[in-house]
Amino acid sequence: MTNVGLTFSTLLDGVVSDALSLGVFDKVNTHEPKAAPISRGVVCSIWIDSIQPTSQGSSLNNVTAVVVLKARCTSSMLSEPQDAIDTNITNAVDVFMGAIVGGFTLNGALRNVDIFGQHGQSLGADAGYINIDGKIFRGLTITIPCVVNDAWTEVA
Repeated sequence: MTNVGLTFSTLLDGVVSDALSLGVFDKVNTHEPKAAPISRGVVCSIWIDSIQPTSQGSSLNNVTAVVVLKARCTSSMLSEPQDAIDTNITNAVDVFMGAIVGGFTLNGALRNVDIFGQHGQSLGADAGYINIDGKIFRGLTITIPCVVNDAWTEVA
């Protein structure tokens, strides 16, 4: 197989660019952090979680892929007021997910985000507590399944 469509780094860069443009994150990383963020605001970290071919949308020569990105939005558990921690993170996630649902296609290079899970995972966010570098953060991790037409060409 050879790559004919969207490169995966372009996909990641596009999602990062969209997250930065929203103005709801103090910082946007392009990796899952190993060191605790210094910011007291909401930090978003985006990375590729999985890449799988799918028969839906594939043709005799070209393979459609589902690229699942993770976007973890976190805030320190030491932020004050503590009652606003979940609200601040949830508001930022709401704006980000709204932008994704509102037409995320990387200007037509991406077929769509699989909002309802037609190819497996659906768009969604799960809350939890995350230990990063010995510090506890509150976070929401967004699953962003992206459908990429003609990711690879099958060659006989």
